[in-house]
Amino acid sequence: MNSAKSVTANFIKVYNISASADAGGTVSCPNCGLSVPSGTAVKATATANAGYEFGSWSGGPCSGNTSPICSFTAGSSQSMTAQFSRITYSLSTSVSSGSGTVSGGGSYNSDSSATVRATHSDGYEFSGWGGTYAGRPNPFTLTMDGDKSVSASFTLSTQTLTTTVNSGYGSFDCSTNGGSSYSPCPSTYSGGTSVNIRALPSSGYAFGSWQDCGNTVGNVCSGVVMNRPRSVSVNFANSPCAPTLATA
Repeated sequence: MNSAKSVTANFIKVYNISASADAGGTVSCPNCGLSVPSGTAVKATATANAGYEFGSWSGGPCSGNTSPICSFTAGSSQSMTAQFSRITYSLSTSVSSGSGTVSGGGSYNSDSSATVRATHSDGYEFSGWGGTYAGRPNPFTLTMDGDKSVSASFTLSTQTLTTTVNSGYGSFDCSTNGGSSYSPCPSTYSGGTSVNIRALPSSGYAFGSWQDCGNTVGNVCSGVVMNRPRSVSVNFANSPCAPTLATA
């Protein structure tokens, strides 16, 4: 100090900048976590993890912005959070023909597994899946990597009718769906058909009783619905004086 000296201190305004990410992604921000001078350019970039998508920023100068890049000039302290959400896809199910239901439809997270199952109504059977899923088993599982649509078709099933004479002698004839015209009973029917079965005693015999028939009207087993294999039997009684039963 051989002469008078003058020293001047210059100060600059600095701000604290912070950026974070909630579950589902990360944030890159070189200037974040530091005290930066006023006027510094700040850039924060949000990156979603697999199966997630960026939603918006919360807090800070980009609050509510749906762009994953937040750029601003430091003019005050800022704290902001990048928000992410799971990507979801829709699985829709339908029945293209016949009667039945398909389960498994709904909303699924990206890349999760969904199982679809077809269930036939009475008198029907599952015949197959439509479109790109033709040939798949029932049920089957698919990966939800996009919106999906699955349809199932059902066809009328064929069901067997077995008629048996337990005792005595006689025969049967049948009518279908409430009709009054009777003819010899076939051994199979389309699923869902309603059958009336009439027991016809041979000469010298009388109608006795039905077995395995839920609704009887005299010698007629009425309204047998062929939604599964059916079996009915009858007993005829030896009766030389048997009453005459309707055969028309």
